[in-house]
Amino acid sequence: GGGGGGAASGGENGAGATSKAQLIEADKDGNPVIVRHTDEDSGASRTVVLDEDGSQRVFGEDTVASMLGRGEADLREWLDAMTDRHMRGLVNELSSRLCETSQKLFSKRQELEESSLQANLSFFGLGKDAAEKELDNAYRRLARSMHPDKNGGTEEAKCRFQGMKERYEELKERIANGGLQ
Repeated sequence: GGGGGGAASGGENGAGATSKAQLIEADKDGNPVIVRHTDEDSGASRTVVLDEDGSQRVFGEDTVASMLGRGEADLREWLDAMTDRHMRGLVNELSSRLCETSQKLFSKRQELEESSLQANLSFFGLGKDAAEKELDNAYRRLARSMHPDKNGGTEEAKCRFQGMKERYEELKERIANGGLQ
């Protein structure tokens, strides 16, 4: 079962697989045998393995989903049935997907860190150009007003105070490591 990674016959798909595709591997005569193709309309990328008999095997997003949905024995059987060339195509596809996902994750992490910085600065009423002394003054001011002893000594007051202290320490560390920019 499971889609993705199936064989397809040549025809129009064969021509589309190699035109405007990134060459991954060529045979001894220079003919493409593994290419990376990106659909111009959808932006979807896939690795296409071209076999000697003109057929092709395509590995894309569905392949990864199919692999994740298979049991270990089924996956092992599926992998064992592959030729070396198919396996190289699959490895290329998985490597490409890993790189793309890592880049997206890195980008999202940067966005989250920037958002967290903005929230922390806003909490203390500071801008990105704030100096350490301004942060210390804002912290002391909030520490006096938010101290649990001045707010009923409740667990909630202690948590709010601890959260403020953690924001302060995070900003303090950022300033010490090169600034808020």
